[in-house]
Order: sequence, then C-alpha cells, then structure tokens
Amino acid sequence: MESKVNNNLPAKLENSFLGILRVVILIVLTVTLIGSLIFGFMGLSNLNASPSKYEYKDPNIKEMVNEIKKSLEEKPVPSNTEEPKKDEPKKNEKLESEIDKQMKLITELLQRYNEKLSNPEAFRNALKRRAENLAFEPKKESSVLKYASGQTELFEKVFTDKDILAILDKKKEVPPLFFETSITVYPKYFSNQQEEKKKFDMEQASEVIEQKASAALYLYIAAGKFLTFLLISLILVLVKIERNLRVRPV
Repeated sequence: MESKVNNNLPAKLENSFLGILRVVILIVLTVTLIGSLIFGFMGLSNLNASPSKYEYKDPNIKEMVNEIKKSLEEKPVPSNTEEPKKDEPKKNEKLESEIDKQMKLITELLQRYNEKLSNPEAFRNALKRRAENLAFEPKKESSVLKYASGQTELFEKVFTDKDILAILDKKKEVPPLFFETSITVYPKYFSNQQEEKKKFDMEQASEVIEQKASAALYLYIAAGKFLTFLLISLILVLVKIERNLRVRPV
C-alpha cells in the first residue's frame, strides 16, 4: 500500500506542476495578445498621423484700445508712418470702402489739431497692403475684409473715445507715440499670429515625423508579441496533448 502511494506521489506533483504551468501560460497568452493589439493600434495610429491645423485667435479690440491709451502716458518717439508706394492690386470695392472709412477717421482726428499726413496716398496704400498681406487667409476676400473691418472698428473706438480726445485736447496735438501705437497695434497682432502659425506648423510637422518613425517600432513590437502568443499557444497545445496521451496507472 505504501509503495503504491509513493508511486503516485511523483505523478501528482507532475500534474500539479503542469496545472500551474497551464495557468501561467494562459496569463502570458492573455498579456501578449493584449500587448500585440495595443502596440498594433498605436503603430497604425501613428502611421496615419497628420499635422493639426492652427486655429487663429481673433484680436481683442478692447485690449488694443487700452494699449493705445497707455501710449499717451509714455514719452513720444519719432514716428514713421509712411511706406514706399508699390503697384496696386485689383480693386476690391468693399475693401476700398473700409480703407476710406479708416482714412476719414485718421484725417478728422489730425485736422482736429491742425495736423495732416505728409503723404495720404502712400499711407492709404499701406493700410490696404496690410489688410491684403496680414489677413489670416490673404487669398480669401472675406478674410481680408474681416481684417479691414476690424481695423476700422479699432480706429472708431480709439479716435472717437471721449477720454482719449480729452487728453489730446489738453496736449493740443496728436503725440507721435500715440499715433504710431494706434496704427500699428492691430497689424502687429496679425503679424504675431502668422509667426505663431509658422512655429506651430513646424512643431506639428516634426511631431508627425516622430510619430511615423515610431509607428514601425510599434508594429514590430506588436508582431513580436503576436508571434510570442502563437509560440506559447503551441506549447500549451503540446502540454495538453502530452497529458492526454500519458498512460494512466491501473
């Protein structure tokens, strides 16, 4: 009787070991399968990566008005508002109308203090060129017009502001710094937006390159894990076959 028990002990231990091994293998199989799916998804996602589109931020006219007001408290600097004359593009009636409004506001402000532009035509062309070049989408007429209408809105708020006019009346002149700030704060904002877009696009392009480069690595890892899954599955099948073919004691 004792001999029979001793003979069955190794078989029981072996069966227990094989049972534990089967559980471990099942866990490893699950992990490798999930891993291959995750890395495969990451690889395919990065393989199809594309740069995000930059979203322009519309100017805050109120903030610009406050910035212009601050210029009245600072020391004046020489102003250079004239730009060289260039060939004029095809006329856009709506744009021309907005530029006319801007020129009217500027002219009325200067006339209030017996001042005037040294070269009104060049100044007008400069305003127009800024609208055509600095608009978020220069090739779209609607975008150019949006830029121009925003500039008009700013001029209206600044050059008709009672507080600003009260300060100018005391000075009895239009300070150069105030005038320079008034006509440049708006185009500077759009110019900065263009620079931000260029920087954003470069970062996006670099990120896409990195993502596509990592896509191959993720796919290799996914393939490796899937092969591991197949190999371990084969081992599990062989273990199962071995247990079924084993001669049972009578």
